[in-house]
Amino acid sequence: MKLSIKQLLIPALLWCAGTGLHAQTEGLSTITVQWDEPKYPEMNLYALSGGSLQEVAGAKVINGRFAFAFYPQQEGYYAVAANPRMAMYRY
Repeated sequence: MKLSIKQLLIPALLWCAGTGLHAQTEGLSTITVQWDEPKYPEMNLYALSGGSLQEVAGAKVINGRFAFAFYPQQEGYYAVAANPRMAMYRY
């Protein structure tokens, strides 16, 4: 049986795509939140680095829900707040 280049190429491309997707999701961290009474239209995720907070991600609050999906650079402490000053004094 003789296979064409197209018949060989399509399965190889599908395999590469599937492998790449798996590698991209490895190490992915997600945080999901639901508030009964949301107070802020947006929330941010901050990483504690060198004694200060560095913004990692932001999300809009819709119907009391918001979420973050990110790849942490390293293991550490994180805070969720509307602004960095809130995170410093509240947590």
